Amino acid sequence: MPEFSYRVREQDRVSVVEVSGDVDMSVAGQLSDVLEPLVADRDVVLDCTGVTFFDSMGLRVAVNALNQAAQAGTAFSLVPSQTVARVLELAGVTSIFVIHDSAPTSA
Repeated sequence: MPEFSYRVREQDRVSVVEVSGDVDMSVAGQLSDVLEPLVADRDVVLDCTGVTFFDSMGLRVAVNALNQAAQAGTAFSLVPSQTVARVLELAGVTSIFVIHDSAPTSA
């Protein structure tokens, strides 16, 4: 099982949260703790291109971050891996997210 890891970087006044490994019940709280203060304050892109497993708890964290961003007046968007895109599709929530093909990069 690939180990969960994340890295937060600032890019053009947007926080990019790069996530890799498995996003499941065992790490959902940790990811939520990372995202909550960020979406309250700034736009966030959750880069899931390195995510190899994504379950309903990962989906819940993403939906909660989206809702928190809407309440705070910030933006929350995703760069999904194929695995994450499939879960969004199966759950019927793809249309509620702004989806990017890639995360912002340094110039």
